[in-house]
Amino acid sequence: FAAAHPTMIDLIDYGDSWCKTQGGCTSPAPQNWSWPGDDLIVARITNELADGPKTGRFFVDGGIHAREIPTPELAKAFIELLVNGYGVDPNVTWLLDEREVYVVLSSNPDGRRMVELGAGTEPPYSGNPWYWRKNSNYSVAGSLACAWPPTSGSQFGIDMNRNHVFKWEGPNGGYSDYVCAQTFRGPSPASEPEIQAYEDFVRSIIPDQRGPGDNDPAPADVTGFLINLHNYTDGVILVPWGWTTANSPNNAQLEAIAYKMSTYNSYGVQHALYPVSGNTRDWAYGELGIPAYVIELYGDDFFSNCNLLPGIISNMLPVLKYAATISDRPYMR
Repeated sequence: FAAAHPTMIDLIDYGDSWCKTQGGCTSPAPQNWSWPGDDLIVARITNELADGPKTGRFFVDGGIHAREIPTPELAKAFIELLVNGYGVDPNVTWLLDEREVYVVLSSNPDGRRMVELGAGTEPPYSGNPWYWRKNSNYSVAGSLACAWPPTSGSQFGIDMNRNHVFKWEGPNGGYSDYVCAQTFRGPSPASEPEIQAYEDFVRSIIPDQRGPGDNDPAPADVTGFLINLHNYTDGVILVPWGWTTANSPNNAQLEAIAYKMSTYNSYGVQHALYPVSGNTRDWAYGELGIPAYVIELYGDDFFSNCNLLPGIISNMLPVLKYAATISDRPYMR
């Protein structure tokens, strides 16, 4: 694990130093992003000196489920592709002249620290990273009864991908009310500072463009695009909705974009692996009206074999570039 993957400290140092020193890359960071007080690290990548206003904004984040280790590494590789490619690759140069790209390395930093905690050598640590999924909030009643050391069926914390305000209490389940469960949704909608900061930040860069009803379609000229990275599967792009088996009012456009993305990486396209309420893609589409997807990376484990990582990353970078490119008017492309 340690040989193949950077630690959370490595990612923070990367965001604080390398990214800030590169042209066109900054880190706007709301305070107290995570439950213990870590800050949000967002790379904003664009050419500030380009003429005219930017016509599209693309947001992508990794690490919302802490144990899904390849996703922050893909986010980091995307930052480097854009910054290093400006002035070298004509497509990247055009992209950063015309668009704003926002990349979150890890949207669950304290959960990532819990993964790494298991690698300690003193009891109760085993020397192996823990498969920790949630954040590290142990303040909810009953949390101290969860297993310690954690198991796959019992750990404290809140599932960040069940805590969004949109359909937090979905009618078809897709969450757990058991505090130790992997899919525990939390005590209330957006109860967690990570999700509050996530939603507030995305709202600050992308306006609400859809009505409040489940069947209200977003207009054709919507601007903005969001991808929430996960792993592992055989490789799949998940389209809203996840909270219901019904199609969204923009299903035709959302599926068309998903199938176009799949031409770059040969991933499958479907609406859900299983019911899921309070999730990121449903929130971003449901509230803002923008195309929003979960992309589940292919792999052999939540950590993934070191030998697979280069292929996983190179297979996904064209997808992220495409999403950023069409973020100005994605439904009209």
